[in-house]
Amino acid sequence: MAKKSAKSLTSVFAFVGLIIAAGVFLASGIFNFLGILTGIISILDLVGKIALFLVVAICSYQYVVGKTKAWKIIYWVALIVYAAGVVFGFLHFA
Repeated sequence: MAKKSAKSLTSVFAFVGLIIAAGVFLASGIFNFLGILTGIISILDLVGKIALFLVVAICSYQYVVGKTKAWKIIYWVALIVYAAGVVFGFLHFA
């Protein structure tokens, strides 16, 4: 039952992340051209990146859970680097 719950949660994060990322991609082109609402777009971009981050984190963890310790270390290092990139990328634009 836990697998089904994790799969459902992953599906929700994937769907929400995809919708937000697609909307932000479209809106940012329009609003950057017009020079309006850039602050709101950057916040929505962060929310979309967080949702996609959660999907990647959950799916990739399901991959490494049965692997050796080296794979798990690579997973955590990559996850931390990705999260830092999202945070520093957002701080750069804020």
